[in-house]
Amino acid sequence: MRKFILFIVFATAFTACKTDELVDLSQKPPVDTQPLPPDDNTNTGAKFLVTTIAAFDDAAKTGPNDTAWVYHYQYDRNRNITKQVHYSAKDNLTTIHVFVYDTDDNLVRIDLLDHDVATVVYEIAYQNGKPNSSTFYDEAIMKPATSYEVDGNNVTAVTNDKGERVTLFYNAGNLVKRQNKSANHSLVYGFGTKNGPFSASPFKWGVLESMNIMPAHNKNEVTEETTIDASGTHVTKYAYKYSKANYPLTRSVVSDSKKTVVYAYEEAK
Repeated sequence: MRKFILFIVFATAFTACKTDELVDLSQKPPVDTQPLPPDDNTNTGAKFLVTTIAAFDDAAKTGPNDTAWVYHYQYDRNRNITKQVHYSAKDNLTTIHVFVYDTDDNLVRIDLLDHDVATVVYEIAYQNGKPNSSTFYDEAIMKPATSYEVDGNNVTAVTNDKGERVTLFYNAGNLVKRQNKSANHSLVYGFGTKNGPFSASPFKWGVLESMNIMPAHNKNEVTEETTIDASGTHVTKYAYKYSKANYPLTRSVVSDSKKTVVYAYEEAK
């Protein structure tokens, strides 16, 4: 089963890309994951998030060693994320996204790979140096366009061909709200004061956040997530354990500590 992106996208020209990768990760993350160290080293510099693991208890067990899913990430020399490898133990399925940038570190293309073949492609177009629109291709068939609105350094609204508009709100380097009025749905986030897992990577313009492919690039860690929809308001609170460099090592749901996410990092170059 493919993971399809929330929004549909429009056309662009290709530009020069950078493919230098610092982290050599397997195409297929293992299910039988070894325990991560209790802390990273004492270096307090910036960190690259390279692995995220969701580990649940026996009651929610979905795979060997209670591993529900694993994400691996790779980066280029400018700290841009270049690959996301996702393995689902429940479905025994690996999904790979490859991210391509131009010489100005603008994200211009995303490939969703199936057996090393790009079956789904997203191309992002820029106007006056800012993201303007994107195009979505499924099995080489072009789909309708998505347009972007940019305020400052972030995409703040995305509108698809049906006129559905999702608005993104930022404050102090964090994505604090994602609102879809057409669907009567909002997500509101609260933050702590320590580092977010992806804080060392730029995620320029917030294009990845707008496409909802990955967790948002936030300066700080998410401590509370509020969903507001037709059924009411639902709040999830998170508790963390941190490294000496103030990066999250584990995240648990406060109301259910058996649902835990584990993070592993490498030194950012």
